Formats: sequence, C-alpha cells, structure tokens
Amino acid sequence: MSRLIDRFGSGSGSARAEAVSLFESWNAAVPSVEGLSDFKSYVNEGYLNHGLVYSLIGVRARLLSEVEFRFRGPDGVLTSTPSQLRSPGNLIFRMEQDASLSGNAYVLKTPSGLQRLDPGRVSVLSDGGKFIAGYYYFENSSKAGAPKFFPADEVAHWMPVPDPLRPFIGMSWLTPVASEILGDGEMESHRRKFFANAATPNMIVKIMQTLTPESRKAVEDAVSKKYTGNNQYKTMVIDQGADVKIVGSSFGDMQFTDLQAAAELRLCQAAGVPPQLAGVTLGLRASTFTNSVQAFRFLADGTIRPLWRSMVNSLESVVDLPADHSLWYDDSAVPALQQDAKDAAEIQRLRALSITALGRGGWTAESSRDAVTSGNMGLLVHTGLVPTTLQTEEDGLDGGDNASDEDASPNDPIN
Repeated sequence: MSRLIDRFGSGSGSARAEAVSLFESWNAAVPSVEGLSDFKSYVNEGYLNHGLVYSLIGVRARLLSEVEFRFRGPDGVLTSTPSQLRSPGNLIFRMEQDASLSGNAYVLKTPSGLQRLDPGRVSVLSDGGKFIAGYYYFENSSKAGAPKFFPADEVAHWMPVPDPLRPFIGMSWLTPVASEILGDGEMESHRRKFFANAATPNMIVKIMQTLTPESRKAVEDAVSKKYTGNNQYKTMVIDQGADVKIVGSSFGDMQFTDLQAAAELRLCQAAGVPPQLAGVTLGLRASTFTNSVQAFRFLADGTIRPLWRSMVNSLESVVDLPADHSLWYDDSAVPALQQDAKDAAEIQRLRALSITALGRGGWTAESSRDAVTSGNMGLLVHTGLVPTTLQTEEDGLDGGDNASDEDASPNDPIN
C-alpha cells in the first residue's frame, strides 16, 4: 500500500494513472437534492441566501470555537496545549462551516502549521472500501488538472455525521431538510411577488361582452400597468360592466406564518439547536427563563460536546502527541458554560460529603470513593470495625475501670 501511495504522490504520470486505477474513489460532493448538488450550491442556497441556516451554523460555530485543546495524560489529567492548536478559534469556525455545508472538513498538516482544505476540491481515496489511503486536492473547484496527493496521516478528516450510503464521507445536516430550505426560498419569493403586485393575490377581470384577442391583451396590459409594480395600493376603478374577482389565497388563508414556523422548527431540529436559542417564531412564543436554561443545556450536552469529542478524535492525526497522551478539549474557560462548571462543583461537593459519611460508617476509603463516583453501592468494602457511635457498654466503649454512674455507691467519696 505504501508503495502505491509513493508512486501516486511522486512518480511519473503513468505510475500515477496505474495507482489511481487500483483505488476506488468517492467524490466529496454532497448528494444531489433538488438543486443542491455540490458544496458551492449548498453555500449559495443554504447559507448565503437563507438567514436561518446562516444563524444556526453561526450559533454552533461561535460556541465551538471558544474551546481550547490540551494534551491528556493516561491518568486523565489535562496538561499543555499542542503547538499547532494554540489559537484554534478560526480553524474551528471554518471546520464547522465546512462540515455543516458539505458534511466534511479537511485539515492538512504542513511544516508551517495546520491548513484548511476546501472540501469542494477534495476527493477521498480508499482501498476497496476498507480504509482511507489518502486524499487528492485540486487547485480549482472544477477539479480540472492534476491533483496534489496527501497521505491519510497528513490530513485530519472530520465528518460529524457519516453518510450511511457512501464510505468515508460525511453528510451535511442540511441534506435531510434540503426541501425545507428550497421551500422556504419559494415562500419568500411568493411574498415578494405578493407585495410587488399591489399586495393582492391574482385577480380575474370579467367583462360582460366578447373581446377580440387584441382587446383582451390591451385590457391585461392596461390593468397591469395601472395597478401593479410601482402603482400598487391604488384603488381600482372598472367601468362598462367589468367585474373584478380575487382568486388564490391570501397570507391569512394559507396560514403563511404557521407554515414558515413549521419549516423553521425542522431546520432547528436538524441543526441540534433549540428554537429558543435560534430566535425563531415557535421558540420565542414558548420561551421562558426556565426552558431557555434547559434549551442551552441541551445545546451544550446534546450537540456541542459530542462535536468537540469527534473533532479532537480527527485532529489527533495531525498533532504531535507526547507518549501515552491523547488530544482532548478544555471547556472550563468557555463563558457560556460557566453554569455547567458551577453545577459540576456542586456535584463534587455532594460526592465528597458522601465519601466522608461512608468512611465514618466503617467502609474503606477506596471502596467509598469508587462506589460514589460510579454510583454502584455494591463496590463498598467494610473495614470490619464498628463506628464508635454505634458501640454500647458491652462493646467496651465505657467498660474496664470506668464504671457507670449507676454502679457507684452513694457513700463513695468523690475524687
């Protein structure tokens, strides 16, 4: 395998062609869904021209980019920061944009640092569907010309949602709701046309006489010129027995706001961002302080932290790790998660009190710690010693030469 990769990366043109023929390629383009067929179309239609998608990706990216990366030792203790990831905010933001819009983010390890690769120019090389052999990168989005080849261990490939039908390629969270994005665009187009045409639905102008085709066209042009476009909102006056009838639905008739709110909710669900935090209609209607706190907890625990875990797993391949260490994230300094830190401190305080109480009850310190941290009380091991608070006179607590007051004679002198 390594020989084939070497021949592809640095050999002659014929050697490269031979190597390529032995690999099965999966193009990194996203699945085609009603006009969203590649990375560029997802950017244009699903990001640049859709305010909610732009907002949802921004919510995820801004919180993700607040984290710091650390080395984690075998004991789980976080130590120093990797030199390649000392200021990771911008890189994380771009990785989230790429992964949300294409399903994949690619980061190349270079002598000068980590470099983001445009996912629209990357294709993945696999050895018969068993494992990734490498990546090739084209200088332009049309993928014309000879690509550059990068071995798998030089590229961090982050795909938060694996594509179930295409090995080694991720799937954008926009793909399941692509129809919602396009439908929302059509609703916006309808709204613009509605206001551009005198803020009314379509009309039928009925004239009580037979018209020639030329006369009918003249009436259409006259009505359109006088009552649509820049002449909207004017009062329509029709004579000679003409009658105007409204056809189609108004915004109220078709429940425009409810339809739009339902589409917004489905987009929030796909993004893993609660509607209260995205500022959409349904979220604002039901927003209270209590459920807003719960919503943020869901965003942090259900969306952001799993993304951090998958991100560090992918970035490990392009970071110089010390022996017996792994890459991990440190969210202790993220301002938005300070409430989580307070809750964690309270949990630790309660655990410490439980361990102390078990120790006073005669259980070993080690088993008390393990039982409390794991939640398994079956791990408790007793020392065999009875706590002094449970001992009686028969156990010798006040036995020996120390007689009780009841046994003393009233005539005994008091020492």
